[in-house]
Amino acid sequence: MSLIRIIFAAVLLLVAPLAGAWTMHGHRAIADLVWLKLSPAARDAAWRILQTHPDFQRGLADQVPENSAEWSLPRLIFRESAAWPDTVRSYRDTDPAAWSRYHRGNWHWFNDLVWVSAEAEQALISRVEIDRAEDLPSMGEEPRNAVQAIKWTTAILGDPTVADEEQALALAWLLHVGADIHNPVHAVSLFGLPALGNEGDRGGNRICLDDLENWNLHSFWDLQIAGSRGEVDIDARGLLLARELTDEVAAMPIGDGSLWWRESVELARSVVYPQWLRLQAAARIDSDRCDVTSGRIRLSAAYREEARVVAMAQGAKSAVRLAAVLEDVLVSR
Repeated sequence: MSLIRIIFAAVLLLVAPLAGAWTMHGHRAIADLVWLKLSPAARDAAWRILQTHPDFQRGLADQVPENSAEWSLPRLIFRESAAWPDTVRSYRDTDPAAWSRYHRGNWHWFNDLVWVSAEAEQALISRVEIDRAEDLPSMGEEPRNAVQAIKWTTAILGDPTVADEEQALALAWLLHVGADIHNPVHAVSLFGLPALGNEGDRGGNRICLDDLENWNLHSFWDLQIAGSRGEVDIDARGLLLARELTDEVAAMPIGDGSLWWRESVELARSVVYPQWLRLQAAARIDSDRCDVTSGRIRLSAAYREEARVVAMAQGAKSAVRLAAVLEDVLVSR
C-alpha cells in the first residue's frame, strides 16, 4: 500500500506515549552523526531521495536554521528529515489534510509492561491489552508500532522499484523511529499505579516530577540528548554524542528493530524504573495528569546522571546502527 496514501484513523491507544523521543533537536543531533558515518555513495543516494520528499519545502527546507550555512544543504536536509515526523504533529491544526496524510502516532513507540509490584501484576495482567506484533506487516497492511515501522521502512528503502517520494518518507521515518526506539521510555509503560486503574503511565507521561523544566518522567528522558528546550547547538550536541563512539559501541550487533527495542526494555526496567521509583509512584501519583495538585517525584542527582549517561550512549548506538542499515540498503541495492 502506498505510504503517502495511508490515512490513519485517530485512535486513542491505551499505553501510547504522548511526547516525541529525544526532542526534535536530539533527533537532529543523532541524524547528523548518522550522516558523518555514511559513505559518500550513501550520502548521495540519501540526498537524491530526500529531494523528492512530498513535504520538502515546508517540512524540511523551511525548517533549516538560518545560521547553518557553513554546512552543505544535503547534510542539513538529512538531519532535518529525522525531525520531520515531529514537525508534522503541528499540522493537525494548521493543515489537517497534511496531518492525516503524514502523521503516524503509533510508530513512535512499542511498549512492554513494567509492574509496580508482583502483586499488581498478578491482579491486573489479565485486564491489560497490548500489541505484541514485531514481524514485518503482511502485504497491504500498515505497521502498528515502532518495531514494525523500522522493518517496513527498511524494506521500502531496499526496494529499487518503490517510487522515490515513497522512499523519501520511509527514510525520514526510519531515521526518526530508529532513534525513538533506543529511548527506553518509548519501549515500556509502568502498570499497577492505583490512580491509573488498568492503564499504564504511557511511558512515564503520567509520572509527575518536581522539576521546573521537565514536568513528567517521559519529558525528562526525552531531553537528555538535546540538553535544553531552548536554543540548542546541534553541532555541539553531536560532538558529545560522537564521544560515545567507543570500541564497545563499534563491536555491538547491528540487529534490527526487535533487538533495539529489547535492549531498551531492559534499560527501562533497570534504569528508568528502579524499584524506589516504582514504590514512590505507587504512593504519590494520585491523578492521571500532571497539574498543580498532582503528587510529584523528585529525581536524585545520581538518577539524573545515570539517565544522561544511558541516553547519550543510546543515541550514539542508534546513530551507528542507522548508518549501517542505510549503508546497506542505499548502496547495495
